[in-house]
Amino acid sequence: MSINHHWDYILRFILWALAIYLTFSAAANEKVYCLEQKEVSDGAFGEIECLNPYHHYNSSAVKRFYSYKEAMKTKNIRISTFNVYQAGSTKTEFKDYEIVAKIINNWDVIGAVELVSNTGENRRHNESIYEEIELLKENPRLSTSERNKKIKFLKKQYTQPGYLKILEELMKLDPSWSLVLTPRDDGSRNATVKELAGYFYRARIVKPVDNEYCENFVSNKNSIACYVNFDKNFYGRNVSSLISRLPFIGSFRSGRFDFSLLLTHTVFTPTSDPVYKKKILNEAFNVDDHTDLGFGVTAQTYQRFAEIKHLLNFVQLYKNSFKENDLILLGDMNLNGDEEFWAEMLRDFGNTSVKVKEKTTIARSFERGGEPTKGLANNYDHFIFDDKTTAQCAGRDNFKAYNFMENQISHLINRKYFVRGRRINNHDVYDFKLSKDGEEKVKYLRNSYSRYVGSLYTVSRGEIVKRFTELDEKIEDIDRKLFLPQLRERSYYRYFQEVVSDHLPIYMTCRNTYDED
Repeated sequence: MSINHHWDYILRFILWALAIYLTFSAAANEKVYCLEQKEVSDGAFGEIECLNPYHHYNSSAVKRFYSYKEAMKTKNIRISTFNVYQAGSTKTEFKDYEIVAKIINNWDVIGAVELVSNTGENRRHNESIYEEIELLKENPRLSTSERNKKIKFLKKQYTQPGYLKILEELMKLDPSWSLVLTPRDDGSRNATVKELAGYFYRARIVKPVDNEYCENFVSNKNSIACYVNFDKNFYGRNVSSLISRLPFIGSFRSGRFDFSLLLTHTVFTPTSDPVYKKKILNEAFNVDDHTDLGFGVTAQTYQRFAEIKHLLNFVQLYKNSFKENDLILLGDMNLNGDEEFWAEMLRDFGNTSVKVKEKTTIARSFERGGEPTKGLANNYDHFIFDDKTTAQCAGRDNFKAYNFMENQISHLINRKYFVRGRRINNHDVYDFKLSKDGEEKVKYLRNSYSRYVGSLYTVSRGEIVKRFTELDEKIEDIDRKLFLPQLRERSYYRYFQEVVSDHLPIYMTCRNTYDED
């Protein structure tokens, strides 16, 4: 073995050990991923800022694209929130990021939840790619052209996280699209998947601005966004450990309207620990059991309401502490808007109300209880704010769900992925068999996916090798997730979840021609 080869192995071991160490530090880990993007993306996402309170992709877009005049000309700023269903997870490998981006492109700033980092096999693959790139840079046995050619090839093999796949497709539609992302993932104590959250924004007509809470209580300097820490310094007591996923606050301006968004994804499964449950209820409502809250709270919903109560308290403290009064709570709250306890809880918060009443989550089955589901299940996604303090966004019919199973986007989805028969003789009888047109789509999509997977490479023991060798198993995945479910009543709508999300985005329009705070 040559001396150079020997040192290659030593360096590989050091890099491997460093990667293992960083894996056990969530905050450091996410920052490492962000810094990696600067290396492997070659400017595809513009300037990238990897800061402690947030990570900012295409951060210089505001300087290049924002126009006060253009923002005022629009007269409105379009705001949305969207649970994008584990974008980037191996569970959602057939997500169509081009379609997701076309949906998001309807609005100007979008609070997105269920963004995830590359984990597991994807993370190990990326580490091997990045490690090899670093080694190639120092390899004296290669000519400059050979080195650059290999590095360029390896960068293309790097698996981008889902949030950057969304941003990449958005920037094809409008190069001013940017992303402000949480600096680390977060989740409940028993969560198997930790999540990120972020704001995609169109820098032509909206720009981030300094957030007073982040400046004063998190970063001690200019900061446009940050996680909210429910600690003694601002909140008066420390209840951060009782919030499953900390909310992410960010501030923006469009024209004359400046506003702050408080993005949340509340807990879904309540704790089974009775001591922890009591602490949650004590801190939020000063009671020992959810039955003490009266009618309208259940064993399934008490923890969700407890988290929302802390968020509402934070909103009130924020308005009392800073000059910004336009603070909008938004996200996936895992609570239906018609839950009876909402009225009781909101009584202490002025004219604050839950805005969206339409169903926003996707039902997989064709029927439920003998009735057609139309693909919809629950009303979990909401905007919450005070109509008097944020009059720019008020309006009875201003808050809607964007149903991509029925609108123009559904035609894009179905043209590509719909493979079963349609209605029989225009009656409410449906054909669950593969259609002739569907057979052609299945064949085309299988072949396309097989070619794509077969073109991927990774690094193993210092050698560039095919990433996947068992292609039949990958084809079974696409059949199991996209095609076969369409032929069964119980999974009739599942392909929408696989291609886009298990939630619909919600949206509203706010006037940006004036501000009152």
